[in-house]
Amino acid sequence: MFQNDYYKIILIDSTTGSTGNYAELDCEGIDFSTTFQVSDIADITTRKDAITKTISFKATKNNNLVFGNVSNFNRYVDETVALPFLFNFDITQDIDAQVYENSTLIFVGKLHFISTSRDAQGNINYDCDIEGYAIGLFLQIQNLLISNLDFTPFNHTYNIYNIQDSWSNIYYKNAVRTTGTTGEGYVYPCIDYGMGITDDTSFDNKMDYRNFRPAFYLREYFNAIFNQSGLTDTYTYTVTGSTQFMDEFNKCIVPNNDSDFSYTVQPAILFEVVKNGATQQYGVNNQSHYDNVNKRTEFNNLIGFNTVITGATGQTIINPALINGQKVIFNNRVNTTVTASVTFQCFQSSASNDAQFIFQCLYRDNDSEQFNNIGSVTRTYPKISSEQLNPTETLHLTLTNTFQAGSEMAFMIYIDTPSKNSYECLIYSADFSVGSDSATSQITINIGDDAILIGGNTQTINQTDFLTSYINMFNLYVYPDPNSPKNIIFTPYPDFYSNFTIDKLINSSIDWTDKIDNNATITQTPVADLFDLYAFTFTDDTDYFSKIYKDKYGDTYGNLTLTGNTNGSDKSMDLIFGSTPVANYANRNVPFLWELDTNNLKKPKVTVPRILFYNGLVSCPTYEIGEISYSASTLSYYFSHIQPLNVASYTFHQYAEANEYTLSPNGEFVDLTFGLPLEVYYTSGGDLSTYGSGKKTLYDRFYADYITELTDSNTKIIELSAYLTAQDIQTLDFRTPIYINSVLGHNYFKLLSVDYSSSSQPADIKLQTIYIKDVVASPNGYDNVTTSGLVTKTGCGSGYTGESTLYVVPAAKYHSTVSQADANLSATIELAASGQTFINNYGLCVNTGTSFNLGYGYTPTVASAATATTYYTDSGNLGTGSTMFNLVSGYTRVSTGFYSDGTNFYETDTTSSIILTGLTSNISGLTYDTYLIEGSNQFISCQSANDGVTELINYKISDPYPLLGTVVKDSTGTTLVPDGWYSDMFTAYRTVSGVITTIYSCSGVS
Repeated sequence: MFQNDYYKIILIDSTTGSTGNYAELDCEGIDFSTTFQVSDIADITTRKDAITKTISFKATKNNNLVFGNVSNFNRYVDETVALPFLFNFDITQDIDAQVYENSTLIFVGKLHFISTSRDAQGNINYDCDIEGYAIGLFLQIQNLLISNLDFTPFNHTYNIYNIQDSWSNIYYKNAVRTTGTTGEGYVYPCIDYGMGITDDTSFDNKMDYRNFRPAFYLREYFNAIFNQSGLTDTYTYTVTGSTQFMDEFNKCIVPNNDSDFSYTVQPAILFEVVKNGATQQYGVNNQSHYDNVNKRTEFNNLIGFNTVITGATGQTIINPALINGQKVIFNNRVNTTVTASVTFQCFQSSASNDAQFIFQCLYRDNDSEQFNNIGSVTRTYPKISSEQLNPTETLHLTLTNTFQAGSEMAFMIYIDTPSKNSYECLIYSADFSVGSDSATSQITINIGDDAILIGGNTQTINQTDFLTSYINMFNLYVYPDPNSPKNIIFTPYPDFYSNFTIDKLINSSIDWTDKIDNNATITQTPVADLFDLYAFTFTDDTDYFSKIYKDKYGDTYGNLTLTGNTNGSDKSMDLIFGSTPVANYANRNVPFLWELDTNNLKKPKVTVPRILFYNGLVSCPTYEIGEISYSASTLSYYFSHIQPLNVASYTFHQYAEANEYTLSPNGEFVDLTFGLPLEVYYTSGGDLSTYGSGKKTLYDRFYADYITELTDSNTKIIELSAYLTAQDIQTLDFRTPIYINSVLGHNYFKLLSVDYSSSSQPADIKLQTIYIKDVVASPNGYDNVTTSGLVTKTGCGSGYTGESTLYVVPAAKYHSTVSQADANLSATIELAASGQTFINNYGLCVNTGTSFNLGYGYTPTVASAATATTYYTDSGNLGTGSTMFNLVSGYTRVSTGFYSDGTNFYETDTTSSIILTGLTSNISGLTYDTYLIEGSNQFISCQSANDGVTELINYKISDPYPLLGTVVKDSTGTTLVPDGWYSDMFTAYRTVSGVITTIYSCSGVS
């Protein structure tokens, strides 16, 4: 056992705001040996904080004082006093703690009180945990739900203008219209929730507004979790990583996953209607007769109301309309409790039959249907032999119902008896309330309503599960910031170990050779038997395409199962998120978050949580946003304009794309699946590989290198002893390579764990040999892979910013006989050395003091009607010869095409320079030239055009020669060609929405 006087533990007062309050604990007899570790190699989904240690403190005089004599049955905690220790020590509150070895601070975290105990000899101990801040955060939120998070600062009016604003990162926060960047606020993406859209192609150019629901960016969930008022500490967070990873993180959105776009109103009366004033008289003689089950054929005796009282939360919540003082029409779907009462007095003449006074609530979904009784209450009067005036009475009615938007509700009274002319009743007053002081109401949101946005929807999703699933999804390491331990850092595995590459290894490592105990046992263990099967799984769901895929292939879309060593055990990583197959509908890639009902009709559903990429605005055929409804009378769907006199404001030619894939800054086509799907639906079943090269799936990007490393037969775990100092522990960083030259040889290692007691005792160290690909020489050598990165011109003057461009080192430019990593390093060195020189020599300075709001399109007229986006030029004007830029990860050159402010148009060429300007009003349309090309797919389009079998077709193009931005139509010149690949034997052209977006040379295609 080591000497205990090495340690000192200080408790810091962080609750009163006084940094001068602290208390020191006696550490006599404690064992502070602990394991510092950030991951568990036996289970790659396990993430650990640097430390969690249970300590038993003796009940010394000082410790009794610090712990406030918590073992005393009679002690009392004054909750109005914030001091966290001494006389008011609160066992429910964690306390900031610092652990010193001698005078060296080796750890900061939280002290968590567990229990106090007294043994038979009268010895008292205080058992506590010392835990890192990352673990402390997760412990605090483990019982909190996503629905507990506060997103009310983003409340705004639900209308077409705010929906459209969100597509360009404009959102409301604290009632202020804010222009942000991707990753901030919310967006209304194009998602099919099954609201009103049919499979009828006549509705391809129509979109139901109820399918637009706000999706918060993932970053806002992080913000809400870390800023919620229930935390006992002020935590911050940092998400960091490569440019590619940060691009993905900023694009991640969490779509609404409820069956409808609604929110919950806590117990409150939404609105109330009262009948008072003139008495209404009802008699048997003035009403129709009834059948034997009290069903009326007409509704003449509806109670007339003349007073509408606004409820506690405001009548505008559901906007009821009182028609003729008798019927309430709802314009929102409301699930709520209705309470009603009627005060009346009945007069009976002699009658030979019993009579019933009936108070009914009537309801119908729309005015083309019959009213139905959904609740009633009855007062029975027995037959009498002489006239009788009964006392004044009140009947009460309570029911819970879902009232559809456009539905009607009314209240009716009638007297049910076979005896005519025998009963007459006076209605003195009546009232009913929609909503209740004792039950919550669920209300959908309609155009024009104030949208109360609930980021977590209605599902009971645990905040810890939400974060953990995202951490596992992207293989993130989570650890406290060494310089600010209450700042929790999230970074992917490849970025956490970014120093473990052949070009960084030597300069970034630290040498522990002199610390190794070469006389102690050194063991080496292979890790290739880590697992037998490893499954990366999404949560199953039954939305339309998820079910189709599962029924067809027997597995969930995007799952991945790996086969390892038969000596290992089966393991799995299960996410709470579902995968999201995206389908192409009317030339829009759309997630389908609905299911089929028993009649094979679309039915909105509650789905499991999802994460999608927001890809911004994407061009598509023109469509109008309105409402698609079903007519029970005509048995057909019909479209309703939101504003018939203002259709242009609801008509668009771009859509806000939420997708399972995105294009990363380095040109990779990346997807939110683990396994490559056997079928995708956004290309009508096409192969994913036709859409790009490079790493694609989550597994490819964040797990493949890790798994390859752990399953390689050369990877070993080294366990040895080393004498580490308190300073070593203070600066311990698992991101740093360790170099050791021992009696068994020398190597660089990853540090896996440190079992540390004190600087006077050897620590048990666990290391992993570093895995570097292609360490065995190849007889043919190695060629570098394509390497690229964004470079920005420097040295621009005031008011100007250098343009950015993607500098690309092509594959096979560099050759190495050493390793693949060595060949790639040469390309990386060129990128770093020549990329900056290139952009400084050839790049332009952008006038950032002047901007232009312009629409973009493939014709001047389309550009004139397009949503405006901010652009810049090098000259600060839009004259011929000026080069145009937009701000996307730096000021980058715009696409070839047309730009317009509505009055003037500006055409750019392939260098983004303005080559033509003019008035939009003078443009009558494009002239199309004949061009011989053959349609096929990416890989065989060139071959098909050259095989001599397929004849080239006379397509029509909008330029003399195909260029980026050229419009391609069929041989008649009337219809845009389908999306795909075309070739003229020399070049392959990819078209999207009839516009050429990619051009490849056919050179070398066999």
